[in-house]
Amino acid sequence: MSWNDKKIEQHCRAAKLLDEVKESTFKFVRNNHQISEYEVQAHIKDEFDKKGLVTDRDNAIVAFRENTGFVHYYPTADCKKLSPDTLIMIDLWARVDEDDAPFADITWMAYSGKEIDPLVQNTFVLVIKSRDAALKFIRKNLKKGKIPTGKEIDDVTRKVIATAGLADKFVHTTGHSLGFESPHGKEFGLNWKNEHPLIKNLAYTIEPGIYFEDKFGIRSEIDFYINDKLELIITTKVQKELIII
Repeated sequence: MSWNDKKIEQHCRAAKLLDEVKESTFKFVRNNHQISEYEVQAHIKDEFDKKGLVTDRDNAIVAFRENTGFVHYYPTADCKKLSPDTLIMIDLWARVDEDDAPFADITWMAYSGKEIDPLVQNTFVLVIKSRDAALKFIRKNLKKGKIPTGKEIDDVTRKVIATAGLADKFVHTTGHSLGFESPHGKEFGLNWKNEHPLIKNLAYTIEPGIYFEDKFGIRSEIDFYINDKLELIITTKVQKELIII
């Protein structure tokens, strides 16, 4: 189901506020070198409250080091603390506190240290390449007047990662529609089962990831929608490099 102009505006507002929370969170980590995953998660919740953002029953994903290798990792009070040469993943989702406002959903990666491990850097570059291939594919089809299917987009991101010999490390779908009660909407997403064209004026995520269990994982997540003019509108900022803490 397409969104009206109000819902698109609410989503874009939530996306802008999430980016502000992301920036605040990385600054918080930068200024607190002994911080734990749980404390970072609490900071994010405080920032949500300050900015009038609400979320579902789950808190943000904050993962350090090998915990980034778990797709949906939620820290507890007894969790990892920041240390030198730490890979960091934060996955944030929220909506503005208004009736029937839709969610925005982002994932960003950072690194606390002076020298990034080459395998981490190369994996990050591959994930970004996969994400950008999807964006290029969507734009190419829209210029021809065609809205691609969720399966077609999923095939594109998966092919990039499979070509590098890491098909089995991409363990979830490419993306999902955004909802109102949770970040996951009810409409078909960007996955191998969806042979329907994407719905205009409805926001989706693109979030390819590569996960080496018990070692590390990389994910990049952005939001977008296709408007009535068949234009691709990206509603979140797009990560291009690892954030250095």
